[in-house]
Amino acid sequence: MILNESGVVYEYKYDYKEAVNRYTMSMHLAEKAGDSLSVSYSLSNIAGVYVIEKNTTWPNKTCSAACVSGKS
Repeated sequence: MILNESGVVYEYKYDYKEAVNRYTMSMHLAEKAGDSLSVSYSLSNIAGVYVIEKNTTWPNKTCSAACVSGKS
């Protein structure tokens, strides 16, 4: 999705807040469309930003949610 790709641009510009915002919007649109592959790309990109920022609180909550949503 284009929002996910534009998030990458913001990440390269070190605008992590906007990058995560775009990844999150992309993830929500992918969830509505039932596109689990795009959801996983968005989650991976969000996780990458949080690794760069050394944010250790977000991944525990979101990774748990990703594991639940990945089960069919």
